[in-house]
Amino acid sequence: MEGQYSQVWVILCVFYGLIASMRYWLRPVLIPIYSVVAPFVINNDSVIAFDNVKRFFTQDIIPTPFFRGESLDAFLGWLSVLLNDQALPGIINTLL
Repeated sequence: MEGQYSQVWVILCVFYGLIASMRYWLRPVLIPIYSVVAPFVINNDSVIAFDNVKRFFTQDIIPTPFFRGESLDAFLGWLSVLLNDQALPGIINTLL
């Protein structure tokens, strides 16, 4: 998939067009409707399983220490490890 610059250029232009025109088509009232309709409009071969959606909002999105019922100190320790080992190196590499 290397060297497909023309396709990347088209996608980049589409993103710029979407971002530039957001004030015309994105209304705060419509965001919940867009959020519900978007997974069904996206053209992909996967099927949306509502069990997976339920698990995402009830388990996956909750930080691990809170899900296990641990203390705030455990959460802060988990967060500092996550920031130091993953977030900060990723931010630095992105900026470089």
